[in-house]
Amino acid sequence: MKGKTHILFFYFICFLSLVGFFIFIFNYIFYNLKETMTNNDTIVLIGDSILNNNMYVPIGKSVADNIKLIHGKNIIIGAKDGATIETCYHQLNNIINSENYYLFISIGGNDILNNSYDNMDKNINNKFDELKQKYSELIDFIKKKYPKTKINLLNLYFPTDEKYNKYKNIIIKWNKMISSFNSECKILNLDDLLTDSFDFTHGIEPSIIGSEKIAKLIVKS
Repeated sequence: MKGKTHILFFYFICFLSLVGFFIFIFNYIFYNLKETMTNNDTIVLIGDSILNNNMYVPIGKSVADNIKLIHGKNIIIGAKDGATIETCYHQLNNIINSENYYLFISIGGNDILNNSYDNMDKNINNKFDELKQKYSELIDFIKKKYPKTKINLLNLYFPTDEKYNKYKNIIIKWNKMISSFNSECKILNLDDLLTDSFDFTHGIEPSIIGSEKIAKLIVKS
């Protein structure tokens, strides 16, 4: 009788373990289905030529073209070549506040290039603080106007062309600033993704290979 009780207890423990396992699997699958981008979601590209580089690669090989190939047709391209932080506000005009919208923002590179934020600039700290303020105001504006959207921030890569080496320190500082938003936005690290000379064209733009890498990173996020 005692042995039978032990067996029943063993089966009971196994049953509870099995139920717990299925609950865990269900919650895991449900969570991932809820959080992972689907073909019904819309990808929105905001920023500069990192996300709209069709002028620098063959037709059909841009970042946006690769996203369409992988994800589908639901994509809005607000990003423009030469854009700065201030011009990003105009890119948001056709965006709606929807939980099915995934915003990907890559901006700041042209601000750095246009205003000589290089390693030799004696006023680099003051200039950087001004740039940081502009960027923070943009992100705050987007968060308030589109509270339902998922906001993804892309940091800056390091171009392999030697003439851009003078910007290395400011890019490091910029990327550190972007990482400070990780509690409120998802961060996509292009500095770890694009590291080879084949990733670039025209010295600083994403190449065919670079475009494919960025597109895959965006869709996977």
